Order: sequence, then C-alpha cells, then structure tokens
Amino acid sequence: MKKAVFFAIPLLAGIWLAPAQAGECLPAPGANCAGATLSFVDWRGKDLTGINLQGARLDHALLNGAILRDAVLTDAKLDYVRLSGADLRNATLTGASLTGAHFDRALLTGANLVKVRGVGVDFEYADLEAANLTEARLPRVDFIGADLETATLDRLEAPDARFGTANLKLATLRDAELKGAGFAGALLKSATWVDGVACGPRSIGQCDRSSSSATDAPSERTAMAR
Repeated sequence: MKKAVFFAIPLLAGIWLAPAQAGECLPAPGANCAGATLSFVDWRGKDLTGINLQGARLDHALLNGAILRDAVLTDAKLDYVRLSGADLRNATLTGASLTGAHFDRALLTGANLVKVRGVGVDFEYADLEAANLTEARLPRVDFIGADLETATLDRLEAPDARFGTANLKLATLRDAELKGAGFAGALLKSATWVDGVACGPRSIGQCDRSSSSATDAPSERTAMAR
C-alpha cells in the first residue's frame, strides 16, 4: 500500500499552508482566504461573516451587499472594489489599499481602518460610527452624508476631502491634515478639532470656537472649512 505524500505549498513569504488549505477559496462564513488572489471575483450579497482575507487581492471585486461582519482584511488589496451597501461592522481593514474603492451606504460601525490608504475612496452616506481611521491616508476621500459620530480621525491625511452634510458629532480630528477639505453643512458639535479645540454646539459647516474654553492659538494644521 502506497503511503500518501504531502507537500507544503508556499502562499506568502513566511507562510505555508497544507494542500487542503491551498485550494479554491470558497465564499463562506469563517473561511480562511488569507493571501488569496480574488481579483474581479463576484461575491455580491454573499454571507462572508468572519472571513479571513488578510493580505488577499480583491481589486475590482464585486461585493455589493455582502456581509463581512468581523471580517479580517488587514493589508488586503481592495483597489476599485465595490462594497456598496455591504455590512462591514467591526471588520478589520488595517493597512488595506483602497484606491477607487466604493463603500457608499455601507455599514462600517466600529470598523478598524487604521493606516488604510487610497485616493478617491467613496464613503458617501456610509455608517462609520465609532470607526477608527487613525493615520489613514485618503486624498480626495468622499464622506458626503456619512455618519462619523464618535469616529477617530486623528492624524488623518485627507487633502481635498468632502465632508458635506456628514455627522462628525463627538468625532476626534487631532492633528489631521485637511487642506482644501469641504465641510458645508457638516455637523461638528462637540467634535475635537485638529488643534485639540472642542467645537461648540453651533458648529455646522465649521468648528465654532466661540464657546470653547481653550486658550491655545490655532495650530498651523487647522483646516479651512468651506
């Protein structure tokens, strides 16, 4: 009787998977698809709760309406992905590449977007309540109508960003770089502005300092809201 011979298959540098794990990545809750190449895949509306997509390539993928609650997308390539209306509550996207990605009307409550990067990302009308975007680099990002209440945007780099009519109540923007950003109609009540000043209750479209007790001079990084 011949003995079965197994070979380890390299997936990523420093990571080895057994043959059973290296096969086709199936769209299912809790699936391990770390490092998989899934460019242009069509998983619209699929239940992918808790899926592991760390380091995966999902550029140009169609994931509209997909359920990705608690999913791991750390360092994933999500350029030009379509996640319109998707459920990404409590998902981890740390360090992911998001250029041209669409998250419009997506649920991202409590999501971890620390150090994500990408140009022209669309978060229009997305729910980002309590999301963490610390040190994200998102030039020309679109947050129009988004819910960013209690979100952390400290040290965010978002030149020419659009925050029109967004809800930024109680959000923190310490040391954020927002040159050319637009805040028309945005709610900034009780938000912490880039220089650490607490925005007053009349802060709509700009940070109202008139009721602030802070005495510090405005930071050089203070953005001009228009």
